[in-house]
Amino acid sequence: MRNQQPSIPSLCLGFGGLLATAFWTAPAPAMTLDDLPRVHAIAAPAGQFGKLYLATGAGLFVAAGDGSVAKVSKHSDRYLSLAAQAVEPEILLASGASASANLGVVVSRDEGSTWKQLSAGAGGPVGFRTLAISRTDPKIMYGQDEMLQASSDGGVTWKPISRVPAHVYNLAVSARDPGTVYAATQTGLLISRDGGVRWRTLHEEDYPATMVHVASDGMVHAFVLGKGLIRARESDFDWKPVSAQFGEQALVSFAVDRGDNHHLYALNQFNRVLTSVDGGATWQALGGDRQPQTEAARRGETLYQTYCQACHGARGVGENHSERSLRDRRYIRAPALDDSTHAWHHSDDNLASTILEGSKRAPRMRAFKDILSRTDALDIIAYMKSLWGPRALACQGARHMDKDCQPPR
Repeated sequence: MRNQQPSIPSLCLGFGGLLATAFWTAPAPAMTLDDLPRVHAIAAPAGQFGKLYLATGAGLFVAAGDGSVAKVSKHSDRYLSLAAQAVEPEILLASGASASANLGVVVSRDEGSTWKQLSAGAGGPVGFRTLAISRTDPKIMYGQDEMLQASSDGGVTWKPISRVPAHVYNLAVSARDPGTVYAATQTGLLISRDGGVRWRTLHEEDYPATMVHVASDGMVHAFVLGKGLIRARESDFDWKPVSAQFGEQALVSFAVDRGDNHHLYALNQFNRVLTSVDGGATWQALGGDRQPQTEAARRGETLYQTYCQACHGARGVGENHSERSLRDRRYIRAPALDDSTHAWHHSDDNLASTILEGSKRAPRMRAFKDILSRTDALDIIAYMKSLWGPRALACQGARHMDKDCQPPR
């Protein structure tokens, strides 16, 4: 008898003046990932090294390796899913919603600048949360809304296929057979070899799988809670661990740079885009991780690594998911202390008090007042805050409930 399924944790121009007889227009400030609304999906186009598309709540953007972003689409529809065609890299497909209705399936033939509806989808207009295109036959694609749908004519017409046995987070199509589909679901990683009609478990663990991706060489990457990032080739499905040090993070979208298959991109549920240049062994934020800038924060980093990191994870990502934490609803994991969860909802005084006095709610959080001084605690907090982005820093404490401090959509 299978155990009760664990759930995924909560899972976000200037104008100058008159000089002589001419107007001077100040250059628009460069945008960064911190400036974006919610990113829902990422995609790397074929044959374009270092280019990453971001499907957001305000249209399509493209990101550079330094973390800067630029808007590509001429409108601001909310894209929930995105897929790049492997044969013609200028063709992108997406789905989502406008201000008034679902978009159906939309297509761009100019690298995301302009879009038009390709199909409303079966019973639509649909708002597919995940969309996958076959690499071997781009006419075959799959999308998931209320149920799984498939198209065999490049997205022009769609038909319902089935209800996948569990809630679907992500879909991928085999690099070998367009009729083989993978689904990352609430009950684990599933595979169908008949175009989505029948499904079976692909990975032995029944922990939630939040992402699955198939590269052009047949390498399957998946993210499974309690296991982290794993991979296997389609030829044998001999799963190997890649990295398990993600703490509270769950990867929800994934891309492989088409010019270098060791260069990977991932999106987590906290709206953060990550990158790896060593095949997934180590990860950092796209554009580089934030670093401590003050002496207090640098002292705090050393103290954090000595007293906090064993539970709260490197760089404050939180405690990794484990079998116990996924099965025991009473188990309280050590939370993330970066800006991904709720650390920034507390004032410096509240945080210092927890460090020094411990937590009655979570006895594993011991009191450190016999080891650390208040100055030490404030230094640790300075380091924690060096990991936070602009919104968390501006909205720390009671302000986090203000309307302008709410997570991006």
